[in-house]
Amino acid sequence: MTQIKIILLSLLLYTNCSIAQTCGYDSIVGLINFKDYNSYAINDPGLIDFYIPVVFHVIYNSDNDNIHDSVILNQLDILNECFFFCEDTIRDQFKEIVACPRILFYLASSDPYGKSTSGITRNYTYRKSFNSSDSIYKFDTPKYKIYGGVDAWDTDRYLNIWVCNLESLNVNNSSLLGYAFPPTYAKNWDQNSFVAVERQGVVMSNKAIGSNNPFGNPQYSKTLVHEMGHYFGLKHIWGDKTSDCNDDDGIDDTPLSSNPSFSCSLSKNTCESGMEDLPDMIENAMDYAPSSCSGYFTKGQVQRITINLLNFRPKLYSAEPREATEIRFEIFPNPAQSVFFIYNNSLDIRNRKYEIFNSNGVLVYKTQSAERKVLIKIPSSNLSNGIYYVRVHSESKVEVKKVFINSAF
Repeated sequence: MTQIKIILLSLLLYTNCSIAQTCGYDSIVGLINFKDYNSYAINDPGLIDFYIPVVFHVIYNSDNDNIHDSVILNQLDILNECFFFCEDTIRDQFKEIVACPRILFYLASSDPYGKSTSGITRNYTYRKSFNSSDSIYKFDTPKYKIYGGVDAWDTDRYLNIWVCNLESLNVNNSSLLGYAFPPTYAKNWDQNSFVAVERQGVVMSNKAIGSNNPFGNPQYSKTLVHEMGHYFGLKHIWGDKTSDCNDDDGIDDTPLSSNPSFSCSLSKNTCESGMEDLPDMIENAMDYAPSSCSGYFTKGQVQRITINLLNFRPKLYSAEPREATEIRFEIFPNPAQSVFFIYNNSLDIRNRKYEIFNSNGVLVYKTQSAERKVLIKIPSSNLSNGIYYVRVHSESKVEVKKVFINSAF
C-alpha cells in the first residue's frame, strides 16, 4: 500500500480466499500540547445509556453498489449488538475486563432542515470506485459532492456513514473495507490524525456492510464496529508499531499484542509477560480478527469511549440514566483539572440547583437547571488546588459529595 503522511484508520485489505486487514498510517509524529482531562476513569461506564442518530449515505454507480435497506438495517443491528446489548460469550480469562459501551445507534428521523427522513440517502455517482488513487486519503472524496460523493449532514449532530465502492482501480492500491478518524484532540493521537469537521464520520465499503449482503462476506460485518472504535478515539490493540510489545494502544487493560490477528486462533500469544500473562485478545473489536469471533471492548476502552463522547462529541448524543434512584449523583473526573462533570443518576432531575463550596465553606460557584439534564459540565479552571464540596438540591432533598481540584493531575 502506498505510504501516506495523513493518518488514516483501518484501511482494510481483503482477498477472495482469506481475511486480511492493514492500516495505512505512518508512525506517529509529535504530541498535542493541551490540557488533558480525559485520563480519568469512570467507576461504572455503564451508568449512562447514549443514543446516537445515524445517517447512511449510499453512493452508487451500479445496481450492485446500491445496497438494499435490509442490508443497512442488518448492519445497524450488528452495531447495536456490540455497542448496546453486548452478549457475554467471551473466553473466561477476559470476562473480568470486558464492558459494554451502552451506545444505541438509530436511523435519524429528521434531516438537518427538519424534514422527515428514513436515515438513508441514496446518490448516484459518476465514479466507479472512490479508491482509484491516493486522492481518497488527501481529499476524502466520498464526503464531498464536488468529488462525486455526498456532503455530510451536520457532523456535530449526526453520525455520518458513507457507503460506497472502495475496490481498488489502481494496481498499486489495496481494496479497502473502511476507515475513520478520531475526535479532534482525542488522547494518544497525533495532530495529523485530526480532520475538518465535515470529514468526521465513517467511510465503508459497500461489500463490508451487513451479514446478509449478497455481494459481501459475513466475516466483514463487524468492520463498522471496528471503525466506530476509531471514530470514538480507540487505537488498534497493538498500538502504532508491529512486532513490538513495548508499544500498545494506551489502554491499561487491553492485553499486550505485537501484531494484528487475521484468524480466530485462541492460542495466539505474541507478548508473554509473567505468570499473569493473558493471550492476545483476538475478540477485541480493535483487532483484525474475523467477525465471527470479534466485537468486544474492555472496561478501559469503554471508559475512553465515554470520555471522548462527553468531551469531544457533546452534541452528538442524547443520554439517559439507567436506573431511577433518588438524588444520587456522581462526579468525574475526581481529582479534576480544568473541568469536571456531575452525572445525575436519577430520572427525577428537573429543577436542580448545584453549588460548590471551598474547604472554608465559602460558596465559589453555583448554577441551576430547570431542564432534565443528565450531565452538568462544571468549569473549574478558576479554582485553586484543594478540596471542594459539591451540593446538589432537588425539590425535597440535598446531597453533598467531595471533589479534589489538582491542575497538575
